[in-house]
Amino acid sequence: MILLSILFLLLLQVGLVARDQVLVTQAAREGARAAAVDPPPGAAAAAAAHATSLAPQRLSTVVNARPDREGFVTVDVRYPSRIVMPGSNRVLLEFDLKARASMRFEGR
Repeated sequence: MILLSILFLLLLQVGLVARDQVLVTQAAREGARAAAVDPPPGAAAAAAAHATSLAPQRLSTVVNARPDREGFVTVDVRYPSRIVMPGSNRVLLEFDLKARASMRFEGR
């Protein structure tokens, strides 16, 4: 019974890390959308931070706001996803999740 409980908690934590990766990808897409329409500086990072339920203080966003030769802007997002011990806030493992999104620049 104990082994089954541990296996269940392990699967739950793996699911939470997978969820965080999906949210990091969504944050990168939202940041790229914001950067593509020529907003003020910092708007892409703010859009990435507010696009998901991830902790904004742990979310790192790098924006290449100048279009490349093909006219694309790129946003890179990093987020440390943590596996914590159930019943406490002790971090057992930490994964550095990353995502990159590019969109065609639509600004003037």
